[in-house]
Amino acid sequence: SYFDVVLSLLLTPEKRRGCGQHAITKQFACPCESMKDAQVAYVVIGNVEFPLFPEDLFHDVNGVCVLELQPSSDTMPFILGDTFLRTVAATFDISGLRIGVGQRAGHAPRLQTTRERLLNRSFPLRGPRFPPHVPVDLSWWTQLPMSWLLVAAVLLGLGAGIVGGKLLGYALDTCEQRHRRHGQKRESGLDYLRLEGQ
Repeated sequence: SYFDVVLSLLLTPEKRRGCGQHAITKQFACPCESMKDAQVAYVVIGNVEFPLFPEDLFHDVNGVCVLELQPSSDTMPFILGDTFLRTVAATFDISGLRIGVGQRAGHAPRLQTTRERLLNRSFPLRGPRFPPHVPVDLSWWTQLPMSWLLVAAVLLGLGAGIVGGKLLGYALDTCEQRHRRHGQKRESGLDYLRLEGQ
């Protein structure tokens, strides 16, 4: 998965040995000393590099560093959430359906090991590590207008309600008929019962 690839690029196999994934939250956590050896990740948008330093990607929780990335399905695109947005200056143009991203003033590495790694960076970035996201071919029903889908959902619910109501009515009628037959047998049995003094 993409998540495994990202993890393998951030930390060497030796450093990943002390890490683990929480069974319920699925969050990945490592000893905080691993953060010093983690690589700097880059998001490249329009030929501009936006660095994500290890201290941006890991969050210290009581001596355990939680990786601020979430695994997702390989059919989903990368979601640049708050882990990325905290490191940039972002503008949102709702009417134009656009997002602008720029370098945030003051975003710099806080760890000495990260600063040293950046000073010694003598190699160009290789990449991209992942191909561009291409949406999968969607089912025919996802192409329908929302009004059609709402009408279809109402009709489907109506049909299910009618069928369910008929089945429930049939079951209740059957129970009532059995109860009546059982009651008639009881009443007819009273004709044969005579008490002394009557």
